Amino acid sequence: MKHIPILLLTVVLSNFTPHLQAQNFSDKVAAAKLILLAAGYDIADTYYGNYAQDQYVYKYKKMYQGVDYAVMIISENGVYDADVYLTRGGSTVKSNTESRDEGATYIEYTPWLTSTYKIEAHNEDSYSYYSYQVAIIVGYQ
Repeated sequence: MKHIPILLLTVVLSNFTPHLQAQNFSDKVAAAKLILLAAGYDIADTYYGNYAQDQYVYKYKKMYQGVDYAVMIISENGVYDADVYLTRGGSTVKSNTESRDEGATYIEYTPWLTSTYKIEAHNEDSYSYYSYQVAIIVGYQ
């Protein structure tokens, strides 16, 4: 399987989002990893952080030319809208900024150049200005 069909993963995420909202954070992260594994990805890394509304959490990841990557952002309950950005050299190469995603979003990317990329998770909107847990999950195939 070269890529997760975008429509399929969108349907899976939208169908599972209400269920993910009912779970605690660690269960949501485990469910997201299962989705990636079921789509044929191996889990490369999982990074954890905290962000309040309108804040970012970022990590750097070396990605290799020709390898397919999927990046999922999973937020603690209370985050209504999370965005993900993948940048290289200050330029955005891929993003997902759909609104009202209940704190779960993803992108897929196949680098044409081996390089270190910056993965940014953004808490666009949340219930309060409380600091929420977030996981950045990186899969590859």
